[in-house]
Amino acid sequence: MKAVEVKGAVGAWHPGYFVRAIEAYGEDEQPPYPRHPDPEGVARAVSRGLELPRHLVTVEDVPDGDQTAS
Repeated sequence: MKAVEVKGAVGAWHPGYFVRAIEAYGEDEQPPYPRHPDPEGVARAVSRGLELPRHLVTVEDVPDGDQTAS
């Protein structure tokens, strides 16, 4: 069975960043910014992107940490 653990500063990540990187927005476009930590949204985005069932993805907030997946 596969599983994915996502760890990082969850409050700094918008689930949309897993679909379109913040660097991909043009000068005239406004990228989404997180208003609050959304670990469930991040987990859903990762599970969709990897085509895995949601229950196989866990998210852990690590303040001041980098976003990592393993």
